[in-house]
Amino acid sequence: MWIAAARNAAEDLAKAQAEEADHETDFDEVAELEDRLTVFGTTIKTFRDLSEGARKPSAASSYSSQTQNALEECVKQKSDCVTRSWDELLETVDGLRGSRKDREKELRFRDACDEISTLLDRVREIIAAADPGSPAEQDLLRSAEDLLHTEAWPRAIALRQCAAETASSPSVLARYLETQRQIQDQIWEAFDEVEDRRTSVDRETLLKRFETGCARFDLLVEEVSRVVADAAAAVTAASAAAVGVPGGKAPPTDSECEAIALDLDTRFALTSRRVEPLLERIEGVARRVGDGARPVEMAARWKGIVAWKDGVKEELLKRTKARRTVKKSALPTMVRSRTIALATPSSTPPTTPQRSALTIPPPPYPSPTSSPTPSPTPPSRGPVRVYLPSNRYVPTNPHDALDVQIARIVNASPASVRVQPIPGEPGRYRFGEALPRLCFCRLLRDQQVMVRIGGGYQELGAFLVEHATLEHRIPTIRSFGAGEQAGEEHRGTVVELAPGSADPYVLATKKPKQFASAIMASARKDRNAD
Repeated sequence: MWIAAARNAAEDLAKAQAEEADHETDFDEVAELEDRLTVFGTTIKTFRDLSEGARKPSAASSYSSQTQNALEECVKQKSDCVTRSWDELLETVDGLRGSRKDREKELRFRDACDEISTLLDRVREIIAAADPGSPAEQDLLRSAEDLLHTEAWPRAIALRQCAAETASSPSVLARYLETQRQIQDQIWEAFDEVEDRRTSVDRETLLKRFETGCARFDLLVEEVSRVVADAAAAVTAASAAAVGVPGGKAPPTDSECEAIALDLDTRFALTSRRVEPLLERIEGVARRVGDGARPVEMAARWKGIVAWKDGVKEELLKRTKARRTVKKSALPTMVRSRTIALATPSSTPPTTPQRSALTIPPPPYPSPTSSPTPSPTPPSRGPVRVYLPSNRYVPTNPHDALDVQIARIVNASPASVRVQPIPGEPGRYRFGEALPRLCFCRLLRDQQVMVRIGGGYQELGAFLVEHATLEHRIPTIRSFGAGEQAGEEHRGTVVELAPGSADPYVLATKKPKQFASAIMASARKDRNAD
């Protein structure tokens, strides 16, 4: 009876905790229930001892062996039933939030967090003790970095597994994971502080670098603004001509508007490739200088120019889209009768209709069975060259462990991303070609390369896959001169398509199998990206 009542109380508490995630007012009731279980545990122990004694055969018993066996079986069933109910009650109480077992798990997680916090305090003390310019500065910074690599970072990784093991509910797990993420961010901040101290420069040089970057950004913005302004003038002239307003110059035609839009998009993309890495570099220098407002204003200014360009391009393509829509709607349609004409017997032979009576309009589009007449003199043109990118990267410094490890990861990755080191800036690399991104890389003790992304870090292999997926959505057009092919061989393969032949896709190169396999790999990569 008591076990059943206690189990009902435990189930009621579990139901109340499930309905309200942050229900902490019933923790006192859980503690009181555990205290009563502890007191009642002595009664359960006494009952088990009595049941064991009753099951032992006694020589002085007057019962027959059959009756004795029946009594022992009855005692065993009663004892097993009570033991099973007691174990189920203990399991239900242990599953409650605020129980003794739950508090032990939470204490285990907090102890792990306190150990990492103690290590971080020790690292901060070492960094503070490293006086700038002193002979022991680099040794102290190196010891702080070793402590972060060997002690703090592995424990932060293990803390995630500890959170999954000690959490008693999804809400508690989310709270534990948020604590783990904050500790991990503190470790990366300590890494950045050590790196800044080891590669520190004077404030005057940083200010000069910051002002140079801002001036370069202003020049690029002025250059691209002139391009967009010229395209906007063409839009104004075309709009004025459409409503009958005379202008000083001849308005552009629809085809000219389309060409202007294509030229605007191409030139803007070239400038954007230079502006985006420049903004990232200016933001990094601004953090060290302490001027965080200028990069925000510059980023907002650039977003406004991008929106201006998109609006001008849309206006340029409006007339072309309208003209194409009118042409498609003007296509004649052939109406076929659904009535089937039945053949009737006739005594007169069928007569052939005159050609003048047959008025069959020509099809609005080429028939799939018709083939165009080949021109007797095909136009003379050079071979079509297709560029097949390669992810091959050769380290510029064989003695640099970071550069060698980046080359190993890039060459082993299935993603095809171009990698360029930044001269004079150790650890900085430019990833990509269609969407270049300037990032800072760091080599950990376990030979893992981390890439600085925004306010955190990402593993290099995962970053390459994500960046390659973004780049494959943008077609890259290349033009090759007479002496450019040899310089591009280390980055890809140039395949020539033979012109002027019956089959326009006949390969003029000696590597058709390589071309076909590269095309199939590119198609699979695009399909996976979609």
